[in-house]
Amino acid sequence: IVCEMGEAKPSQHAGFVEICVAVCRPEFMARSSQLYYFMTLTLADLKPTRGPMSGGTQVTITGTNLNAGSNVVVMFGSQPCLFHRRSPSYIICNTTSSDEVLDMKVTVQVDRARIRQDLVFQYVEDPTIVRIEPEWSIVSGNTPIAVWGTHLDLIQNPQIRAKHGGKEHINICEVLNATEMTCQAPALALGPEHQSDLTERPEEFGFILDNVQSLLILNKTNFTYYPNPVFEAFSPSGILELKPGTPIILKGKNLIPPVAGGNVKLNYTVLVGEKPCTVTVSDVQLLCESPNLIGRHKVMARVGGMEYSPGMVYIAPDSPLSLPAIVSIAVAGGLLIIFIVAVLIAYKRKSRESDLTLKRLQMQMDNLESRVALECKE
Repeated sequence: IVCEMGEAKPSQHAGFVEICVAVCRPEFMARSSQLYYFMTLTLADLKPTRGPMSGGTQVTITGTNLNAGSNVVVMFGSQPCLFHRRSPSYIICNTTSSDEVLDMKVTVQVDRARIRQDLVFQYVEDPTIVRIEPEWSIVSGNTPIAVWGTHLDLIQNPQIRAKHGGKEHINICEVLNATEMTCQAPALALGPEHQSDLTERPEEFGFILDNVQSLLILNKTNFTYYPNPVFEAFSPSGILELKPGTPIILKGKNLIPPVAGGNVKLNYTVLVGEKPCTVTVSDVQLLCESPNLIGRHKVMARVGGMEYSPGMVYIAPDSPLSLPAIVSIAVAGGLLIIFIVAVLIAYKRKSRESDLTLKRLQMQMDNLESRVALECKE
């Protein structure tokens, strides 16, 4: 049974629902087990308060008892806001397009109740895109793109799009302020027959900004996709042995896109195990300053939306002296000590003999002096 509730008197707040069949006698009457409540709905606020003329903005209207009733209609002036969902404290709707820039009064109608509050939604001129930089990426996408324009802060969930081979590819953007946002370039899904050394031009390139149709395709850009970087494996075994402090070299091709008139490079991240290393890039190799590690570690190179591991490095610790070397050093040291002791002993003996000779000479001199003195007296 479907029925429509009549208007309640101010003194009525709740009651049981009774149904009569033919006549309202107890034997022909049924009563609901739950109370039916008459609620007063109020509006408090809405966010956001502005949106593009093309519509598509998701607006949240807050208030009380907003889940009462059955049918909900939201109007911004004469423009409907398409109902999405609600709870006791909010109603969410999506704006439709407006032909002009206006401030619209917000009205919510639930069944026969029309709820008004001093809430205003402002339709603003659609966003525009003035410039994007750089106008290139690699096939795997996910490289940063800076975007400049106007009214970009009106958009809640901006996206960047590229259509290639009849397929649409989408990635996310982040609004920084009214005139700037950053995006991640969409990746292209290319088939196995694709030649990896060819550049690609998407058939369409643009932005999904709510319902703004004029920016779905940018006619002023020549956005180009360059081949993905290609890396070589370290060795057939996949293991590269190094000494501590030796740089790790990753060889490959297409490491720097051949962009005309610009000193631009891809942002590479190379991890040795879990530790990043400082990278120097040329067209055919990445030079990675090895972090202070020893042992075996997996090497992972990341750029854009791709990652590749050329293998593992084994950084051998500085080896201690071997047993023969230790024995040799000990023997040489012992011989050196014996030689020094022998020299000291020989020196001491030599010194003692010299002292004895000196004493004999001294005694002879003394005797000679005594004889001379006696002879002189005689």
